[in-house]
Amino acid sequence: MLTELGVVLCLDFVSLAFAVVLGRWALGRGTAGAEARRLVNAATRAAESFLLREGKLAAAGAGAAILLVLTTNGYLLLRRAPGVTLSSTLWTGFAALLGAGLTAGSGYLATEIGLHATLRAARATELGVEHATALALRAAGVAALAVDALGAAAIAFLLGLLYLLGGGTMVTSPGETSLLLERAAAVLPGLGLGSVSAALVLGAGGGAYRVAANVGALGAGGLSPTDPRNPSMVANLVGDHVGTGARRAVDMFAATTLANVAAVTIGVAAFRLNGGASGSRAWALVTLPLVVRAVGAVGSAIALLTGRSTDGERATLALLRGQVSSAVLVLGGLAGASLWLVGPPTCVWAIAAGAGGIVAGFGVTVAARRNVDRRLGAVQDVLEAARTSQVATVARGIAVGARGIWLPVALLAVSLGSGFKLGERTALVGGGLLGTTMALTGFLATSGYMLALGLFGPIASGAAAIAALEPDETRVDARRTAVLDDAGFESGRVAEPYFIALGAAASIVTGLAIPLVAEPDVHTSAPLGLAEPAVVWSGVVGAGLVLLMAGLALDIAARATRGTIAEVERQLRTFPRERDGRVVVPEGYTPSYRSLIELAARLASDGLLWPTLVGLIAPATLGFGLRLLYTSSSLAAEGLTAFVVIAAATGLATALATDGAHSVLGAAQRESRPRGVSAAADASFAGQIGSFIGDMFAPAAHSFPKALAAAALVIAPLLSR
Repeated sequence: MLTELGVVLCLDFVSLAFAVVLGRWALGRGTAGAEARRLVNAATRAAESFLLREGKLAAAGAGAAILLVLTTNGYLLLRRAPGVTLSSTLWTGFAALLGAGLTAGSGYLATEIGLHATLRAARATELGVEHATALALRAAGVAALAVDALGAAAIAFLLGLLYLLGGGTMVTSPGETSLLLERAAAVLPGLGLGSVSAALVLGAGGGAYRVAANVGALGAGGLSPTDPRNPSMVANLVGDHVGTGARRAVDMFAATTLANVAAVTIGVAAFRLNGGASGSRAWALVTLPLVVRAVGAVGSAIALLTGRSTDGERATLALLRGQVSSAVLVLGGLAGASLWLVGPPTCVWAIAAGAGGIVAGFGVTVAARRNVDRRLGAVQDVLEAARTSQVATVARGIAVGARGIWLPVALLAVSLGSGFKLGERTALVGGGLLGTTMALTGFLATSGYMLALGLFGPIASGAAAIAALEPDETRVDARRTAVLDDAGFESGRVAEPYFIALGAAASIVTGLAIPLVAEPDVHTSAPLGLAEPAVVWSGVVGAGLVLLMAGLALDIAARATRGTIAEVERQLRTFPRERDGRVVVPEGYTPSYRSLIELAARLASDGLLWPTLVGLIAPATLGFGLRLLYTSSSLAAEGLTAFVVIAAATGLATALATDGAHSVLGAAQRESRPRGVSAAADASFAGQIGSFIGDMFAPAAHSFPKALAAAALVIAPLLSR
């Protein structure tokens, strides 16, 4: 195993080194003018202040996660559970702290690089859209590769370290090796729980801040969001990075960490049951997903170099070319790793299951492109509705989003289901879940490049805003910045459904692993006892909690938006207005950016700890409640599995529908600008509604199930005690 983990760490080091070189190239370019630098410096200070505030809340959430970990392991320690020691308890608490720290660092890194890259991309538009696209994508790739490599390295390093400290080099029998592996893997759920708890706070706070700043900027008396006289101008720039870039970074880090923890948990259980029969190939049951993930990080790095557009080519085509390259490279790496670790001919099942995940990940993004391509019927339908009324526009957008979830859901279901069937054909005990983890691994292996696409959006939109601040004699052609902005919008809307599906898949696989942790003697994940009312109602409770927490998050965003709009109106109250309501603001007026930034940050932080606390408490309450009421550990495990799986499915469907509505309404808003004042106003209103549900409701709906899954996996060992 140490050889495979060494390969994983070496590949992750290569990705990090590539990110450093790429960063020196991208961030060493020339920047925009003095006014742009002044505003970006102000935005950087505001972003750092906001992230510090959110970091304190995330630390409180991580503290609650550590308390849950210590309580769970402390109880097992008092009951003298096999394999649980004071050392393992402290290591699990440290893993939770490490996960939270790396997650917060991912958000900070994405924000800092994004803001600095914005200035460089704005200057690069002078040379052409193709240059600006390449620079923005590679700058986004710096943060994406660092986040991806750190996530893959953290779990490999922790697993290998615990294995070595436990005496891994001295064990001789498969039984001793299996016991040592189980003790090492028992620490890893703490890593997932700490990561998810921090991501939930940071993501919800950033989303609320972005919505409040964006809507406040659009409602500033007719002033453009990029007008320096707009009080929300700097806050809007900050919101793009902390509410979109940082949120996507922490969400991906948390989802991939949770997925890797589930994969190792299932792999260790399979090693215990099949190690003797599999011989020297048994290590592949644990390490193959980690190796494929590391290969994916390198493949994403290479794909960034292919995402360069040529003169006259649509920037989105270049980004798509990079995505195809990433998928092809990951497929090749999957085949090579499977041949090495599993060996022919049995490696075919692993390759086929992983390939299904790769295809599903690519298919989810293709389905998302239908909602942003202005030449297709979805956007045209919304534009036709915009000719009639605002209500019809919003209704049509929601309808398009709701009916568009079938393809991503079907792709995810087919990939995970076919992976299960392929795994069963191996004749390994628990092979079905191994096949499912390989499908999930194939899906997440391209996450590095997909995160680069997600971070490209804020950089591109920020560059377009910064370029508008240049003096008239040096200002870039507006058509270039508009093309770059549109490419950023489309790449972000394509990447978002991928992260939604990835988080749901990670939560579902984690839920299926719960019986393996709760009852180590079972041979596989027991089928759900749907004939048992307790199991059915556990799933219903999970679905209800997801919608409840998403509604709470939306309420936080609404309160923050109301406060920022009131502050904008206060600052512009003294200026006269034209008949159409536009405020006549004199040239050279400088609003109080700081007061609005601080207000938005404070309002966006109110009530953020509740989702984290509920996510930690609810699984424990349900699991212990079922155990006490029915005195059956198997029923409690099945109920907790149903709770997590149905919650994840609800979050998946809800988030995909609302995010699809956001995409199509946003695309229609952009397309309607030259179509007249009335249609543009209706589409603008619908776009603001889409921002609420897409930037706040959808992320909350698909982030909260990950907290439920991580907490359920941590408390699962208590169900059999």
